Amino acid sequence: MDDLALPLGGEQVHYIGQALAKPHMLTTTDNYRDGRLIGLHLDDYARRYPHTDDYRAHAAVGHTTHILRIRLAPGEGYIAPTEYLLHDGSTQDQEASAIAFWLGHWQRGKLPSLI
Repeated sequence: MDDLALPLGGEQVHYIGQALAKPHMLTTTDNYRDGRLIGLHLDDYARRYPHTDDYRAHAAVGHTTHILRIRLAPGEGYIAPTEYLLHDGSTQDQEASAIAFWLGHWQRGKLPSLI
């Protein structure tokens, strides 16, 4: 898996793992501490702002947040700063889901834009 990203980022891209998700799940994000499904979240750091709890408090008093839903076909992927963008996974209407993760630095213009 390490070599899969080499053409895109060279030695600065590293495979960090994969996850399998159950089929037909509205949300696939679990709290690793207790196994509860948590839904929309930021990839949390204890002292980073905004924090997932900040968004939850914002919504609890009636403020709205716009959410973008992106469907990925098998073999597609995305790059996003998940510590700053609310996100979640879903396997709704899907029979299977396998996800792989890489961290690294991609040179500007190396990856084509889909927008």
